[in-house]
Amino acid sequence: MSGVPLVSVVVVPREGFTPALACLETLLSTTTDIVWRLVYVDGNAPPSIAKQLRARVRAAGGTLIRANRYLRPTVLRNLGLAEVDTPYVVFLDNDVFVTAGWLSALVACAAETGSAYVSPIICMGNRPRRVVHVAGGENALAEDAHGNRRLVERYDHAHQLLDDVGPTLRPVQTSMAEFHCILIRRSALDAIGGLDERMSTAFEHNDLCLALAGHGGGWLEPAAVVDYLHDPGANRCDTPYHMLRWSRGWLDESLEGFRGKYRLPPNDACLRSDLASLHGRRRIPFRRVRNRLAFLPGGLGVAAFDALLDMGVKHLLRRVHERPARISRERW
Repeated sequence: MSGVPLVSVVVVPREGFTPALACLETLLSTTTDIVWRLVYVDGNAPPSIAKQLRARVRAAGGTLIRANRYLRPTVLRNLGLAEVDTPYVVFLDNDVFVTAGWLSALVACAAETGSAYVSPIICMGNRPRRVVHVAGGENALAEDAHGNRRLVERYDHAHQLLDDVGPTLRPVQTSMAEFHCILIRRSALDAIGGLDERMSTAFEHNDLCLALAGHGGGWLEPAAVVDYLHDPGANRCDTPYHMLRWSRGWLDESLEGFRGKYRLPPNDACLRSDLASLHGRRRIPFRRVRNRLAFLPGGLGVAAFDALLDMGVKHLLRRVHERPARISRERW
């Protein structure tokens, strides 16, 4: 298909690299009903995977950006965004499988509604039956009579079967979207100064939706459906990035950036709940070990093991991967 592309798809790592090739193949083979550009950000994938990614991006005539260090997700997205010159940009995690018609549906919805961003139905794909993660919802700030602010979140249709709710859904305005997959109007993104790297690892979707509320807001387009791999488990080559990406240091840094920007109190209930869930993610590759240690009295074995892992991330992984990175770009 020839013509001028309306949209660029920027693919970045989410928490590992094992699914990246299969997801990229699905993206390229499925997205054939609209002209688009591929910008692939390889955030230090293992050499064997990186070699195959490069070959596939080159064959597709895309742009490949590679860093020689693990980088924070928002930093990776901004590296990709710098290569985008189309009216729309999609940010897509590297562990997301798209489905037929997804991209043309998102672009059509944005064009018809004038919205700043459009979200598909995002499902958890590696389940016996597809389960909805988010299909619209609420992401807003509320204030009480004393001027105390709080974050309000709601994930519509979360944990419901797609077969049950999908046929009932229609395009609707939403203030909740996530970076698993989101289409954004480039002019709206420019108007807010791009992606704020203070939310480098977490709460970045909250920040984006709040910032774009005054620039056209968001819509849910249920004709577009994507599936991300929910808790795929431990793979040896993924574990270092997984641990760093969900590390206490990177998450706390994002929390403080978000709280400071929106003047939220340290005890905000919504933030506390989100952060507890996010901190739990870095434990996923070690479920079996932690389950065995859980039999020790008082949970001391699990606590000691978690503390040891956190110390290793802080003093080894962060020391290596917070050095200045070397970035390469190849355009075909």
